[in-house]
Amino acid sequence: MKYTIIQTLIVSALFSIFFSCSTIPEPPKFLCQNLNAGKGMLVDMDLKPKKVFGFGLTYPGHIAETQCGYSPGKIPPIFKKGIIALNPSHDTVYLPTHAQIISALEKLEPGIDTKIKEEYGDIEIPPMVDYEVELAMVLLENVAWEKLPDENYMPAVGYFLANDISARSLAVIGEGMNNRYDYWGASKSFPGFLPLGKKVWVPDVPQANATFCTILTTKVNGEIRQQQTTEKLLYTPKEMLSFIYTGYNSDLPMKGDIILTGTPSGVALQVPKWKRCLANFFGIGRFTKLAKLIEVEKDGKLFFLKDGDRVEISGGVLGSISVAIRDTKID
Repeated sequence: MKYTIIQTLIVSALFSIFFSCSTIPEPPKFLCQNLNAGKGMLVDMDLKPKKVFGFGLTYPGHIAETQCGYSPGKIPPIFKKGIIALNPSHDTVYLPTHAQIISALEKLEPGIDTKIKEEYGDIEIPPMVDYEVELAMVLLENVAWEKLPDENYMPAVGYFLANDISARSLAVIGEGMNNRYDYWGASKSFPGFLPLGKKVWVPDVPQANATFCTILTTKVNGEIRQQQTTEKLLYTPKEMLSFIYTGYNSDLPMKGDIILTGTPSGVALQVPKWKRCLANFFGIGRFTKLAKLIEVEKDGKLFFLKDGDRVEISGGVLGSISVAIRDTKID
């Protein structure tokens, strides 16, 4: 009987994995706007947002490499990134310390330091810092939110390049929590974690069913890690504005604020889908998942950013951004 139960669990898990793997969506058809079309202009802009919103799981490839049980009928993950992360001068990005990680987590979950010590003892939590090249947009006017259902309405926006740097260990600690995406935001809100481009492409006429099309690339120490066209985006900028209105209608972005549209595949945190699905199916907890990732990182099987790395992202006419990664100096 015991063997039969185990067999049943394994079969159920395999069906779960198969189903989740079969729900990777195809990008919709939308209008590509770009410099070559001659229907916009490239301008220099000093971006000074008061709010930064970000999206996750907006490219099929990234969903395939990081997500189990993706549901195309749901609003994609949305988070807010702290203004402290702004890095328009492309200054050095410092890896957060264990103390900084714990401080960020305590703001979301008071007492988490005690829980972590109970789980891991006195070991330090590694930041597991990752890169994310993204097409970003800046609101050039206040959005008439009540007009979003109008198929012809689209507010004026500009498109630019950004690197949504993340400390993955915080996001893993948030797995299974009701406010999981707040942990995502915290993981991306350390000083300097948002290098911004200065070249902004502005279409002559805002169009609802359109986005700016270019090829996004990430290189770490000269090696290509990410390369994908924004034509693979699953949502238009207007759809993303609608999602924000649904999820944050009491704290909406305004003119000058920016929105990160998500990253393509190729990030450092890559765990095979079958492993993620099995872990979820058998209810493996967040602390166990993090412990396993720490072990895998020590074995050199995950390529998170480390002291001395240089990360360069590029986006065609939107230019490029290069930042150095350094350990935080502790006095």
